[in-house]
Amino acid sequence: MPEALRIFYEADRETYGARHDLLVARAWGSPPIDYRIEVDNREYQRTLSQLQFLASQAARMGQGLRLKL
Repeated sequence: MPEALRIFYEADRETYGARHDLLVARAWGSPPIDYRIEVDNREYQRTLSQLQFLASQAARMGQGLRLKL
């Protein structure tokens, strides 16, 4: 559990003022087309906060936590 919490807190530190624009695919044509995803930073921060709370509560109660990505 401590390792999962460390990852969540580390990710959270990198979100402030960040813009997440991810390239997910590229079609090579004429002209080439990029398919991108832009992540809503506020929602990303909210989700990380909820994951931090879930992991810390599980650890406090002596429970495990399994995440499937």
